[in-house]
Amino acid sequence: MEGWQRFTQWRKENRELRRLIDRVEDAFQEWMKNQQDENLMMGGLLSQVRKQWQELEPNLLPSVAAFYQLSIEVHNRQIEEITSSQRIKDDFLAVVSHELRTPLISILGWISLLRNRKLGEATTAHAFETIDRNAKHQALLIDNLIHISNLKARRLKLKQQEFNLTHLVNRTIESVRPKVEAKNLALNVCVNLHNSRIINDHVHLQQILFNLLSNAIKFTHLGIVSVEIYEFSLDEIVIMVKDTGIGIPETELQNVFEQFQQVDMTTYRRYGGLGLGLAITSHLVRMMQGTITVESKLGEGSAFRVQLPRRVSPGM
Repeated sequence: MEGWQRFTQWRKENRELRRLIDRVEDAFQEWMKNQQDENLMMGGLLSQVRKQWQELEPNLLPSVAAFYQLSIEVHNRQIEEITSSQRIKDDFLAVVSHELRTPLISILGWISLLRNRKLGEATTAHAFETIDRNAKHQALLIDNLIHISNLKARRLKLKQQEFNLTHLVNRTIESVRPKVEAKNLALNVCVNLHNSRIINDHVHLQQILFNLLSNAIKFTHLGIVSVEIYEFSLDEIVIMVKDTGIGIPETELQNVFEQFQQVDMTTYRRYGGLGLGLAITSHLVRMMQGTITVESKLGEGSAFRVQLPRRVSPGM
């Protein structure tokens, strides 16, 4: 499509080519009016085309050569994009199979030990804890896959309800606190709302905050994860999640909300995950008629900012 658009533009801008086409069309129209001697008129038409081409050839050929080179470049870029897209999908499938298989192997292993051996009380408790943790991890992965599928198919609908945003934030913070404490990170929370009541989808707004916090915790080894909630105006609220983690390279910032984006195998081997969390978050924010942006510096951390209407319109 891009190549044809460029050809159309090139044809409009090239006066010599337009002159040739116009003269051929004029000669053809003349022949159509006088078709008694078809061979004679066709010969005359070809003679005129040949004459006009010879006159225009010195000026036209450089333009043809330039367009030919442009077509090659467009074609090569399209091939590169297709190849890159296929590589990302192949990497993603490899990651999915690994992420689903690894917890399942652990679960099956501990179930086998519990069934066939008498384990001590401490080992049994550890076995149940491990099974529970891996089962929840696997359920989260499957939920993300189903979620992105529903978003793509536009099957997901928001359910409006009025609720207290401060309470939602506190519950979400408590759900991620064990991860924060396990990494010895500081967790700062500041909720500055004159009115905590909003109308939105309670479940999916909590998912947005949970995804942003999980992402911040995952990529932060030392320092702070902070959450700030405030009113941008009477009708809009802002959710800020900041961290002092590894940061995002400037070249990747524009793609950070695309699905599968984390599936750079180097990043995956170190941190795990499917790279769907931010893509899902971005989709949900847009469904809520909001915006999401990110500022980041490599090695210094990231700041994600979500701005949402206090009342989401129905039908979204």
